[in-house]
Amino acid sequence: MDPITTKPLVDPSLIELLNAHDMLEFLGLGIAMILGSIIVICCFVVSNWRSDRRHQRDVALKQELLDRGLSADEIVRIVEANSEPPAKCG
Repeated sequence: MDPITTKPLVDPSLIELLNAHDMLEFLGLGIAMILGSIIVICCFVVSNWRSDRRHQRDVALKQELLDRGLSADEIVRIVEANSEPPAKCG
């Protein structure tokens, strides 16, 4: 019966090729990619949050104008006068 032999997951000669400087570059690249991903995700979340808040304000304004008894044409005129183009991220 043959004894069970295990092979290493990574070839030892490959590990020897990577010196400390190469490992730092690899680590730096990994950190940069993670931070870049976090920044993109945060920009996406903030942009959607702002869009949602703007929509909530518009709905509240329209409801208030309806409660005051304004007609639909007057509400459209007021909302279009107050609207501004959305700011873009980047």
